Amino acid sequence: MSLKLPSKDGISWFPTPGDKFKCEKCGHIDEIGCMCENCKKTYRLEIEKNYAQENKINLDTLGLEDKLLLATILQYLHVNSVDEEIEPYYNFYDRNSPDYFEKVEALNRLYKKGIISVSPYSDIAAFPMDENFPKTFFLGGVKWKINLEQTNIENEQFINLLKYPDSFIQASNEEINFVWRDIVIHELIRLFKYQVDEFRFSNVNEEEEEKLISLFIRLSKVLVPSQIYSIIWLSFRKANDRRTRNTWGNYKFHQIDFIIKIIEETAIQKSREDVPILKYEYPYQMNTTLYTKIFFEQLLSEFNWFDLKIPYIYKQTSYKELENFYGKLKDREISSFDEKDIKVEYYYLTNFGVVIFDGNVEWLFSNEETLHKMSKFLKIKDNILEDNNPYCGLDIPFYIKGAYSLSYLLRLIIYLRENHNYFCPKDDRKIISSIESKLQM
Repeated sequence: MSLKLPSKDGISWFPTPGDKFKCEKCGHIDEIGCMCENCKKTYRLEIEKNYAQENKINLDTLGLEDKLLLATILQYLHVNSVDEEIEPYYNFYDRNSPDYFEKVEALNRLYKKGIISVSPYSDIAAFPMDENFPKTFFLGGVKWKINLEQTNIENEQFINLLKYPDSFIQASNEEINFVWRDIVIHELIRLFKYQVDEFRFSNVNEEEEEKLISLFIRLSKVLVPSQIYSIIWLSFRKANDRRTRNTWGNYKFHQIDFIIKIIEETAIQKSREDVPILKYEYPYQMNTTLYTKIFFEQLLSEFNWFDLKIPYIYKQTSYKELENFYGKLKDREISSFDEKDIKVEYYYLTNFGVVIFDGNVEWLFSNEETLHKMSKFLKIKDNILEDNNPYCGLDIPFYIKGAYSLSYLLRLIIYLRENHNYFCPKDDRKIISSIESKLQM
């Protein structure tokens, strides 16, 4: 499990689980925050035991996006050898020189896939002292190791192959086009957010960001990124003018929606009047992400991407591909039902699973396919990741222990109906409706 790194003040001391570590030197029991040399040795042994050598991943199994993310980390963190430990991410973090769009999700992705692994020699402070120690760690605070097989190639050649992808990298046109669109859309969102800060409009929330993604995908079918940016630039000035004259009505409470509306109106108006849409250069006040530079400049040698249309994306997924995909998902589902494992105060049913309140928190019981679909539109809260439970951090008010088979869920529902009260709190209904509607899209 990984967590977001706290401030420096917040990592000085940690509660020590006394039932797990008893200090022979100072003799404490349930002592909080003991960092004597004896305890540190005990912690280190536990860390080294938990993060021993892992199975290496074959480089050929990596997709284009994984290779780009790895190259971005290696360049950003100045890694020069495959044997070298990768220093903690937050030792290098610079908000003015961004590496990629969602750093937490990118690190999580590479860690979950086993492409990078946690170094057993990471600082003890990177592992919070709780009941999960040392399986829980701060994502930006641990050191990393490259976890890829190296066969018939020298160290220097191998690190350069990973660090500097070029036109010889194996990737389908479909992969390239998909990453191309994803990068451009997120760069446009960065430019939009820059204007938000510049004019001091309200911050973009997750729902509004989804609207921006949809908007920019639609516009990119007919316009190049530099033209879309020019419309963004003009629309913010229109919005600011209406705000100054107080002619924006109730949109003062929905400011981002107001700007999105103006962008759409401006694009439609120019199209109807056959007015040429200007191309604006990428603003000098901002830097493109390192991820963007690696993809366009190093991999594609395409320096003029801001003035080019996004390639068309089309894929017809075969039944065999879907069967293989969901077959792998179902392999991780829990199928053995035991009512003794479940504490119930009340329960209720949704289109995405069974919710049980145990007296403290609500737990969601669902199958792997549904959780996977939910992960496509829900973000990870608190930057949490757990090795055997990739859905534990989904940004919903329910705790998730894992995924369950259909037979397990059927037995669970029968048990609940026969033995426990059905009750759905009013406060839960809004989030239930939101999730169910998104699953139907």
